[in-house]
Amino acid sequence: MVNMTQIEIRCEYCGVEYDYSINKICPHCGGVASESHVTKAKKKALSREHTAGNAAASEVPTGKFMCYLVKLLPVWLMIILLSIFIPVIARSVIRNTAAENLQKIEEITYTDHAMNERFTTGIYDLTVLSARIVDDSPLCGFLPDGCALLAIKLSGTSRSSSYQDYSDSFGSSYNTPYVTDGNTCYRRVDEYSLINYEDSFAQNQFSFLGLRKEDPTTGYLCYIVKSDFEDLYLCLEEFETQNHTRHLTRVNRIRLEIGGDDNV
Repeated sequence: MVNMTQIEIRCEYCGVEYDYSINKICPHCGGVASESHVTKAKKKALSREHTAGNAAASEVPTGKFMCYLVKLLPVWLMIILLSIFIPVIARSVIRNTAAENLQKIEEITYTDHAMNERFTTGIYDLTVLSARIVDDSPLCGFLPDGCALLAIKLSGTSRSSSYQDYSDSFGSSYNTPYVTDGNTCYRRVDEYSLINYEDSFAQNQFSFLGLRKEDPTTGYLCYIVKSDFEDLYLCLEEFETQNHTRHLTRVNRIRLEIGGDDNV
């Protein structure tokens, strides 16, 4: 870097270079530089100083940037690692959460019962009295080919009249109870579809909400099933609530003995 007081000048007489800021005359021949020659030498020295200053100024920011970059290197590495591992961790958490909320079919507990056997499910004490394929109702004329109408007669009492207790015992009135042959689940025929028929099973439908604590209430559940069935089961699912999530606790399964019922 050029010193602020350094003025390099070449002797006009002998050609020797010297620092005019130290020696006003040539140290070799003793010649005195002319005023114009000194002015040119001063301008040249100032020009070199200005150029050197700009170069130094351009180097300083670059050096500071590299210094900051090196200091921030651990932070950048941490950001890169987090961007890689956070999605992996999130996917793992989602998978684990989903696994906790799903139940495999082999985890379901089946509790088997026989017809005319009293059993408890949720807040209800129930007995399946009979099961019959109906073939003498006007409703049968509307059934699809290969299907039959099944009427199941139940009797039951309730240990509570609270809707909340009912809701805690079953998921909803639409998913329980159902009939299955082991491969297909048949949902009950909606009461509004049967109410216009005069058959006893249509006019006396079984309702869990209608059960009382003392006198047993009797009624029918109706299902449209395949006419070539072998074994049929009536299933009633029980639920429990954990952190506002319903979990299936068990299925009460009653093997139906299809036979006659004079009251149907």
